[in-house]
Amino acid sequence: MKLLKDRRGYSLTFWTIFFGFILIPMLALSIELGRYFYARAEVTKAADATALAAAEEISQRVFEESGDYSQPAAPGPTPEPLPA
Repeated sequence: MKLLKDRRGYSLTFWTIFFGFILIPMLALSIELGRYFYARAEVTKAADATALAAAEEISQRVFEESGDYSQPAAPGPTPEPLPA
């Protein structure tokens, strides 16, 4: 009966359960969340860069005139120089 009343090993048991079932999974979750938000930011940056590159390729004048954004602007008349 003396063995059942001895409580010296309870602290070790508590900390083993705490680290094994609470602290380590929380650490793993925080690492995974950090990786998720980093990947999400990278995808957002890539989408923004793609949108900017596409916007540079579109000729607004041709798009407004014909609705086709894939053809480059036709060369028009050269503007007259401004008087000095």
